[in-house]
Amino acid sequence: MERRFSDDSDSLPRFGTARIYVDGILGLGTAWMLEPYDAPVDPEHPFGSPCFERDEFRACVSGLHRIGYRMHFHVIGDAAAGEALDAVEALAADPGEVADRRHRTTHTHLVHPDDRERFAALDAARALGQDGTTGSIEVGKQADHLVVDRNLLEIPVDRVDRTKVLCTVLAGRGTYQAAGFTP
Repeated sequence: MERRFSDDSDSLPRFGTARIYVDGILGLGTAWMLEPYDAPVDPEHPFGSPCFERDEFRACVSGLHRIGYRMHFHVIGDAAAGEALDAVEALAADPGEVADRRHRTTHTHLVHPDDRERFAALDAARALGQDGTTGSIEVGKQADHLVVDRNLLEIPVDRVDRTKVLCTVLAGRGTYQAAGFTP
């Protein structure tokens, strides 16, 4: 991996990001959860499962960070999101240098309420290089959001698929409005 790393923008191919799968997929019962699935796909793994043992995962993240890689964590479950955050916080590096690396998560479906502040500290807009146009509520920034018919934080995870989208807004412009819904 060290031999393949390059932060030279004129070099092709360029290897600077390592995508790490922390867990699997909700529908397959492999997303790593803090609470067991209501109806586990695999009764041997009612919480889903991580892709790595903790020590192996942290050693991988630490080693890749040390040689210059940016981590791109694939996390679905709340346990996986917490483990990715823990791995970044455990890096033996200057906090400013860690922040400048812009590690990020992708496909993040669930974040435990206790981890929301830590997750926000990753600053996803900055990690994606889009902090000038999005990532905070400020005049002149894009406002992508949607309105749903229930509070997603108050319903069981296995009922989220029953949520109905009432309205979507992309870049500050309404793109969809359900019949009968008035914003």
